[in-house]
Amino acid sequence: IAYAQEKGGGRLVFFDERLRGMYERRKYVLEQVRRGLEEESFEVYYQPVFSVKEGRFTTAESLLRLFDENGVLISPGEFIPLAEKNGLIDEISWLVLKKVCQFIGEHPALPLDSVSINMSIQQLTDRNFARRVHSCQAQYGVPSGKLRFEITERTVSEKPALVNAVMAQLAAEGICFYLDDFGVGYSNLASMINLPFETVKLDASLLQ
Repeated sequence: IAYAQEKGGGRLVFFDERLRGMYERRKYVLEQVRRGLEEESFEVYYQPVFSVKEGRFTTAESLLRLFDENGVLISPGEFIPLAEKNGLIDEISWLVLKKVCQFIGEHPALPLDSVSINMSIQQLTDRNFARRVHSCQAQYGVPSGKLRFEITERTVSEKPALVNAVMAQLAAEGICFYLDDFGVGYSNLASMINLPFETVKLDASLLQ
C-alpha cells in the first residue's frame, strides 16, 4: 500500500519477489541503523581539504559510514534516507558531533584548522541546540574555532528566521557555517547573501 501511494496515480502494485526483496532490504538496513545507534558503531571518516593558497591540508569534512554486523559497508545513500523517513537522523547527527569532538580532543596536534559536520534541520531548530553543542565541546575540550557546520539550502528555507538566529549566535562564538549543495533549487543567492556563511559549496549540477 505504501509503495502504491508513493508511486501515485491510483495504480495497482503486485507484491512480487522483487518488491518483497526491496522491503526486506529496507527492514535489514533500518535494523543496522538502530544497531549502529545503540552500539555507537557508526564510523566517521575524514576527507581532507587542500588549500592551494597555503599549500597544505587545512580542514577536513566528516563523512558518516555504517558497516553491518558482517562488516559490509552500507552506502549513506541507502541508509540516510531511511533514517530520515523513520525519525532517526537527529539522533545520528548528534552522535556524529560527539565522535568528531572526541576525535579533535584526542588529537590536539593534528594540523587541521577545523573539521566540518553536516547538521540536520531537526538539530538547528532544537531549542537546546547551542547548549548541546557547548556541552559536547566542553566534554572533549574543543575550541569553537575548530568546528564548522554544514547546512543545505533546504534547511535554511524551511525555517529561515529560526535558523538565522541560531547561526548568528554560534557565528558570534567562532563556529562558522558552510552552505552545502548550493544550486539545487530550494532558494536563490539573494536569500542566502546575508547569512554568516564562511564557505559556499556548489552543487555538481551547476558545473555540469
